[in-house]
Parts: sequence; structure tokens; C-alpha cells
Amino acid sequence: AGTIFDNILITDDEDFARQVAKETFEVSAAGEKEKKEAKDEVERTKREEERKAREAEEAAAEAEDEEEDDVDGDESAFTEDAVVESPSTDKEEVAEAGEIKDEL
Repeated sequence: AGTIFDNILITDDEDFARQVAKETFEVSAAGEKEKKEAKDEVERTKREEERKAREAEEAAAEAEDEEEDDVDGDESAFTEDAVVESPSTDKEEVAEAGEIKDEL
């Protein structure tokens, strides 16, 4: 671990130091700023694409879940308008059910 320094100038002439700063630091700072902005834009675009892909996957999964819930349009026994069949009163069906019950 360490720190790297470059463009170091030691002088007692303040005007000369300002001139050197304009010639070196300000030029390189502008270039570095442009590179950083370009890199940030690439990262921002990548994050946006990932977000859109994730949202599309979530929407597809949600649509699939809804599709599974609506399979064959079956009515749920828990809805107010669900049709409830009454137990059979046919003697043959009742006898058959009794035989099956006895077998178990």
C-alpha cells in the first residue's frame, strides 16, 4: 500500500508554479475528467440494461404465475359465485362409495 505522486514542483516562485500548473495539471485534469465521464456513462448504460433485463424477467415470471393460476378457467371453491355440488342421493353411487370406504 502506498501513494503515488506525480507532477510535483518545488519552487519559491508562485507565478512560475501557477504557469506550470496550467501547462500540466489543468490539461491532464480535463483529459482525466473526460475519461471518467465516458467510463461512468458506460457503467450507467450497463446498469440500466441489467435493470431492464431484471424487470423483464420479473414480469415474465409474474405472467407465468398468473397463467398457472388461471389454468382451464377452474372456479375456486373460495369465490362467492362458486358452484357447490350437493352430495349424491343416487342409491347406486352411495352404495359404491360405502363399499370403497369399507375396503379402505
